[in-house]
Amino acid sequence: MARQLRALHDAEMISTSAEARAAALQYVRVVTGSARPRPEHREVFEETVLQVAVATQALIDRMESAAEVERSRPRRDERQSFDAAG
Repeated sequence: MARQLRALHDAEMISTSAEARAAALQYVRVVTGSARPRPEHREVFEETVLQVAVATQALIDRMESAAEVERSRPRRDERQSFDAAG
């Protein structure tokens, strides 16, 4: 079903909110089976796209924050060599 969804998070790439919104729009289109909602569904369609985009961006931001924390920690082999030298 969602095999055409593109990964937004990459080790060297920081996604933008525009990319998160585009992914959210694609996701909502896949789930609803509709590229364009009927006029009576347009409001709920757009609200859902916004909610999914916000959640997507929050997920990516948290993943990037966690990755930054991990990168700032000494790796196991670095700790061992530091301990042996000290």
